[in-house]
Amino acid sequence: MAKRYFLVLHWYILGTLGDLQEVLRRECFLRPPTNYSKSLPAKISNEKGQREPLEVFFTFGGSEIEYIKEENQRIYMSIVYEEKWSDPRIFDLEENKGCWGKVPLKYLRDNFWTPALVHWNARKHSSINTMMDDNLGYALVTPDNYLIYSVALTVEVNCKFQFDQFPFDHHDCPYLVTNWFDTTDYVVLKGNMVNQTKGKELWVETTQVYEVEVTLLEDSVRFDGFSTPPRNLSVTGKNYHFRRMLFPYITTFFAPMVIVVYLSMISFWIPVEIVPGRMSMLVTLFLTSVNLGISNQANAPPSNKVGAVDLWNFIIFGTHNGIIWEYAYLLFSRFKFCKANKGIANDSKYSEAMREFTLWTNRVDTISFWICFITFPFLLIVYFSLNIK
Repeated sequence: MAKRYFLVLHWYILGTLGDLQEVLRRECFLRPPTNYSKSLPAKISNEKGQREPLEVFFTFGGSEIEYIKEENQRIYMSIVYEEKWSDPRIFDLEENKGCWGKVPLKYLRDNFWTPALVHWNARKHSSINTMMDDNLGYALVTPDNYLIYSVALTVEVNCKFQFDQFPFDHHDCPYLVTNWFDTTDYVVLKGNMVNQTKGKELWVETTQVYEVEVTLLEDSVRFDGFSTPPRNLSVTGKNYHFRRMLFPYITTFFAPMVIVVYLSMISFWIPVEIVPGRMSMLVTLFLTSVNLGISNQANAPPSNKVGAVDLWNFIIFGTHNGIIWEYAYLLFSRFKFCKANKGIANDSKYSEAMREFTLWTNRVDTISFWICFITFPFLLIVYFSLNIK
């Protein structure tokens, strides 16, 4: 997959140069000018004769997210990009004028200045072996005196994720690139993306967990206070906006607990005097709900704040407890009734009192049922309205 992205980007850039095969057939061996310095990039003279920093055009190609480790907030992905710049010191030499085509990448790096790019928030990176095509081992010199070469990497990117709103969470992970050894006095990075138009959304990728929107970041300057002396560095990059896909959690996280709550509401239609059946049903469903809640909490990403999962468990457990306490109140009332009427157990007055008490418990159960039946969906609507953004 990474090699495919690499080739697409390579051909996209070359498309501006004319016939691809003609460019790759030509070879251009640039000669280093006398007293040429690899340590400093060339400054460009503007129309007023003032010396300006060298512009390095950084074009992002496709990227493929391999996987995401939420526990240590790392993203593993394959990326490709092109670097493009013009060094007037090279082409001022008469021998290099009119030279264009491919040049061995190793020869270019060994003899000329090339951007020393650093991936700002990458913790690990390694080159992808794309040398199956010999053309990928070359840089290109364009007819308008630009140097271009492509890079393909596998990268481990460090991102700051906040999981308080899990599973409604979404995160921004900027991927930043800078030219580490040259300040903004010498080098300015100009970011671009293949088919990118004014920083709008380029494409949407889908991982196993997230939907990912990729956009170009505005070029900026970052202050490096760790260097001596401190310096300003040109920074470009793109932003990965991760939005968790909610549907898998509806079927595995929310729906089972909602079903258990509605099943517990059936207990309102079981007569109060059938204690074993009603109580065993309530306790079993409550323990099922607790088990589901603990499982969901354990599978959620780590967070040190009260979040959406905690609020969800509070709603579910609170509703269950309300149903259980309502039955406990009715049992207590029945116990008091039986105790108060113990001496007249065989009297007709007792039968009438028991009938009235049963009607009262039925009314309490009916009212409680409708309160739960209306309040619980209302709480769900409020919960999802607050969290889905």
